[in-house]
Amino acid sequence: MPKKKSDRAFIFTVVVLTTVLFGIITTAIVLFTAGHVKIYSNNGHLTIGVPPASLAPTGAVPPADGSSPTPYDGSPTPVPTYPGAQSGSGGVDATVQILPPPVAATPQPVLDGVLTTEQIGQLLTPSVVGITSTNNGVEGEATGTGMIFSADGLILTNNHVIEGFDTLTVTLFDTSEHPATLIGRDRQTDLAVLKIEAGKPLRAVVFGNSDQLSVGERAVCIGNPFGLELSGTLTQGVISAVNRSISVDDLTMTVIQIDAAVNPGNSGGPLINQYGQVVGVISSKLMGSFNTAVEGLGFAIPIVKAAPIINQLLSTGYIAGRPAIGITGTDTPAQGDAPAGFLVATVSLDSDAHRAGIKPGDIIYTFNGKTITTRTEINVIKNDLKAGDTITVGVYRDGDRFDVDFKLMDESGH
Repeated sequence: MPKKKSDRAFIFTVVVLTTVLFGIITTAIVLFTAGHVKIYSNNGHLTIGVPPASLAPTGAVPPADGSSPTPYDGSPTPVPTYPGAQSGSGGVDATVQILPPPVAATPQPVLDGVLTTEQIGQLLTPSVVGITSTNNGVEGEATGTGMIFSADGLILTNNHVIEGFDTLTVTLFDTSEHPATLIGRDRQTDLAVLKIEAGKPLRAVVFGNSDQLSVGERAVCIGNPFGLELSGTLTQGVISAVNRSISVDDLTMTVIQIDAAVNPGNSGGPLINQYGQVVGVISSKLMGSFNTAVEGLGFAIPIVKAAPIINQLLSTGYIAGRPAIGITGTDTPAQGDAPAGFLVATVSLDSDAHRAGIKPGDIIYTFNGKTITTRTEINVIKNDLKAGDTITVGVYRDGDRFDVDFKLMDESGH
């Protein structure tokens, strides 16, 4: 029985619609795969197409003055040049600035000025340098990482990267090498500032507020693990803890803990937040407080705590007014009549402790009226005082116990 015209029309319509729908789906898949069409979340709604300007990467952290970032136009993400710290000439007229997190022109739950890890790498890697430390006429060298924080060549690194060496060389992102001058260093905070003359403006990092970090926030590190052969290595993880207290070389430091890979050679490199701002200075030396090698454990000096030290190093080259006793030694347990305390090994000849009669072999068991058993306990009390203050220590020597008064010296020697 022949089919009716209405049946034929219906079949023809179904075939046409199916063909058209198949073509649309195929085209969408091709474009999506090629990256021309993507899915974006806008206030909880999924949108297919070109990213809205408020959600697209801007290629730069919006300016601190709150002005709008450059809208995304679909072109490759540009790598902006950050302004560095104010810089001057001479010895050294500069200060570091800590900027707040950037705010997008129209806050959105997806971006709000946050950069991808790829953008952070493009932005910060040219500002990360290699540091090679050597001694004239002596074989061997030490390598570490640093970061440029002014366009005219000021570089921040760790003190232990350069301490004890007389020749410092900085290798830039373009592999050019430049001799570096030591502007100032501080052993207690493990910070140092160098200066190079590159003959051109350099890209500088921006410092962010480390006090605003949250546990679980993304953490990115860039450095030179195990030497310059692996220069520019980027690792990422999360902020594992903030305000973590650890003890290194008889000093207690408050640091940021991260789980991003940190190895020898990373010291002096930047810890970067999700906005592309430097919020800490990596120090592999801080791992020295642990007796075994562990993975997923790294530390950084918070930039908020580092900033005043950096500024004073720029101004004077040293930290003035920090109290010191002028002795070295080790902790000792109680033995027979001898109390537990700090066993003196050496006494600085220019210290008031030496003039007051403190000698190697003495055991200090009280400090300013408080019983102590370790150098750490001494430092906790001492650090609340200032250079020039007079203190009283209880001394055990050859079976006798007596008090000695002397003044604290300036740790810088100035």
